[in-house]
Amino acid sequence: MFKEIRIFLTAGIMILWAGNTSAQRIGLLPPKVKWHEIHNDSLRIIFPTGEERMATRIASVMLKLAASDPINTKGRYKPISVILQTQTNISNGYVGLAPYVSEFYLQPFENPFSLGSLPWHDLLAIHEYRHVLQLNAANTGISHTVKKFFGELAFSGMYALSVPNWFREGDAVMAESKWTQQGRGRLSSFTLPFREKLKEGTTWEYYKLRNGSYKYYTPDHYALGYLLIQYGNHVFGEQTWDTILQEAASFKNIIHPFSEPLLRHYGKRTKYFYEDAMKWYAQNWKESQTDDIDYPPIALRNEDLQNDYFDMAYPEVDDDGAIYTAIKTFDRTTAIYKIDSLGKKRKIQSLGLQQDPYFDHQNHRLVWTELRFDPRWIRRDKNVLVVFDERSGHKFTIQPKKGFFTPSLSPNGRRIATLHVDDEDHYNIQIFDANTGGLLGTLPNGDNLYLEYPIWDKDEISILAIARDRSGRMAIISQDIATGNITPITHFSFTILGKPFLHDQWIFLTTNLDTLDQVYAVDRTEGIFYRLTSGNFAHYDPAWDPTTGTIVCSEYHLNGRKLVRVNGRPGRDWKLTGLDNGVKSMEGAATDLLADVEKSGSYTVSNFSMWKDVVNFHSLTLVADDPSWQAEVRSNNVLNNLSIAAGYEYNRNSKAGGPYADVRLGMFYPVISVGVDQSARRVTNTVGQRFRISNDHIHAGLSLPLTYSAGPYQRIVNLSSTYHKGFSRIRPEIASNPDLLYNYISHRIILINSRNMAYRQAMPSWGQRFDLSYSKVSGEPVKYLYVSTDFILPGVQPSHYFNVIGEYLSQKISANTILLSTPFAGARGYDQLNGTKEYRLGLTYGFPVWYPDFGLGSILYSRRVRLQPFYDVAYSDDKNARATWMRSLGAELIVDFQIPPFSIGLRYSKLLSGGNRQSNVFEFFIPVQRF
Repeated sequence: MFKEIRIFLTAGIMILWAGNTSAQRIGLLPPKVKWHEIHNDSLRIIFPTGEERMATRIASVMLKLAASDPINTKGRYKPISVILQTQTNISNGYVGLAPYVSEFYLQPFENPFSLGSLPWHDLLAIHEYRHVLQLNAANTGISHTVKKFFGELAFSGMYALSVPNWFREGDAVMAESKWTQQGRGRLSSFTLPFREKLKEGTTWEYYKLRNGSYKYYTPDHYALGYLLIQYGNHVFGEQTWDTILQEAASFKNIIHPFSEPLLRHYGKRTKYFYEDAMKWYAQNWKESQTDDIDYPPIALRNEDLQNDYFDMAYPEVDDDGAIYTAIKTFDRTTAIYKIDSLGKKRKIQSLGLQQDPYFDHQNHRLVWTELRFDPRWIRRDKNVLVVFDERSGHKFTIQPKKGFFTPSLSPNGRRIATLHVDDEDHYNIQIFDANTGGLLGTLPNGDNLYLEYPIWDKDEISILAIARDRSGRMAIISQDIATGNITPITHFSFTILGKPFLHDQWIFLTTNLDTLDQVYAVDRTEGIFYRLTSGNFAHYDPAWDPTTGTIVCSEYHLNGRKLVRVNGRPGRDWKLTGLDNGVKSMEGAATDLLADVEKSGSYTVSNFSMWKDVVNFHSLTLVADDPSWQAEVRSNNVLNNLSIAAGYEYNRNSKAGGPYADVRLGMFYPVISVGVDQSARRVTNTVGQRFRISNDHIHAGLSLPLTYSAGPYQRIVNLSSTYHKGFSRIRPEIASNPDLLYNYISHRIILINSRNMAYRQAMPSWGQRFDLSYSKVSGEPVKYLYVSTDFILPGVQPSHYFNVIGEYLSQKISANTILLSTPFAGARGYDQLNGTKEYRLGLTYGFPVWYPDFGLGSILYSRRVRLQPFYDVAYSDDKNARATWMRSLGAELIVDFQIPPFSIGLRYSKLLSGGNRQSNVFEFFIPVQRF
């Protein structure tokens, strides 16, 4: 019996992939970054050297909000750690659990119509600290009990189940709008999708709106939440929302934790509350509607007009009247196209990773910016300039110290003016040679204005730009290239100013002076605003058409912005004073929280070591991966450079169990991992004698998780090597089964190249994946080599994909020693074999068959169902196999769920040859996301 015993050991290392959760990829910034902190009993701000003033202001704003707008003064409160990230060009922020931490990505967003013009750090401080107050208020009732016994991961799940995402984000947007002179809630662009939908006399079904759709455009939960919070404030007051939040988190109603308290305080459940809110907004907004104005559309082909979503942004008109514009659809990523007078479009270039699809064009040359990730460190990237010559096809990039934004070409296309930000957050307009990429000059900016959308004067002796000052006010300015002198053209105000276009003495741009965002012409010499567009549609990004003397701009529609033509002559309506009328009033607005923030307190600054609080156990988790069951405690520090998982694992089949612990250290360039595990089980032989079989195993390894971004492609390189040492023994001892001491090294290389995916794509239209693993047991003739490849090719439609799968396994197996487990899958539908030589070729064609937009309330919701016909052929020299060649034909039906985010599949396999099972095989499976 004991001669049959083999010890199964896992030879691979966990794949650290950029697209996976933060728990799987660790290491925010390199160890040379010196951190500091300011700390009090309510929060801790962690910041790099040189950001003390920023940290002090953020702390003051947060504490001022906590005192002015508390949710629950008697609730349980836990101080939050806030990390200020200055080396990324991404504008974002979050409050997270497991660990309990917040991060501010401090680079302001370039398009002011998306997030407004207020100082980004102030907006983050209010918005994210409101999330902190929400979390602490929700720490009550059953949620608190779960948190006390199981920690933050379980509490996070309870919070997500009880409090909808629209409430969390809507309440935070309400805070930023209520306590400042702007905020997203005061921008008409923020709620524009709802205005357009209600103008049609209808609205979205509630659950479709909450969960999204692949079939129709739906706005995100931020705007939905703000509108519902504002309506609730109107009908029952802000304090009632605070009560509903705490009652929901208490789970007084297990089935409807949020809807039930809303029913109690409002009289209707969430779905009907939403419908009432939409009726109220429809009536209010109807009063501000004017007569429709139909501006002539730019011609498009029928197939483009019939697209579910077809968005056109930032038009540029060539001298011959051809239009360049950035186009995005549900099935295709953003690209620059050229459209002729008949509506026929030609693709010029696909754009890489961007936060906004801005580009500029002059004389057959184009320029834009793209994100380039640091290969190793998660919170460091650069925003590079990309210069493309349409005639020659030549493309090159210009590297910044930190980032470039909103570049523009000179009229002859030979020079580039762009906003540049360095590592110390200094903003300057820089000028480059468009042929060589050489730096020609840096213009001074003593007031450190945020100078976006620079454009060239016709004589190229000055540059016009949209300036934001330290308070968030905006103005049009002119900067002399020779002297650097900055001259305001309009006065500073909180009115939003968009991308400008200069023609003669007129500066065309979009502002939010009206109920909806409209195009205005500004007299350069007098600074007077003249309205060009009006009506019930918003208009953006004007460009001058020299062939017709008209303006081409984007007109907002729910199925994507479309280009229209507008008269280029200014109208009689004009604005000179009172530009702050662009700031919309709101019900419940309070005193500006940002006033006199600098006087609100002082703080003691101290050094923050990357080893401080490095061990931070936050959660107890129960993991069921049948037949393996685990109880595990987890630790992650706030700088996300040390991860610990320890617990007890039990295998239901083998009846073996034991403790384990794994540690990953990510503060250095290679990730260091160490671990130990032990398992034991008791067996009884045929004569009733009992034995204890135990296995002890330790491992230590290094890995390099690298991510590269280049244009529309992402590349991932994962290199890892791990040393394993183990000891297996049987007690009482048996002469024929002596103790076994073994050690081996496993190596793995993963290479992935994939095209960025469009919104509706389940797989990239082009991609390659190469995975190689090799292990060799020291002193034993045991080794294995495993190689797998995936080649993704375009399908008939953009949302289709064709995957060619290859696998190869070569292994040496020895009796009475260890057996290294491998990920070899083999032909679908067959039992797993164990030969010394095995390989497979698989063909899969995938496509969506249904966009159901259907679910069970907030518990389960599916947006897509896919079908994957396949054909596999495999070979194995396993002596126990019925046949060496196995062929299967079948199909996989995959349901992609949005809530919760996972996929499940049902596979039918017709076994054409070989195998030890029936010829028709049905099985459920969990699809593996390999790209």
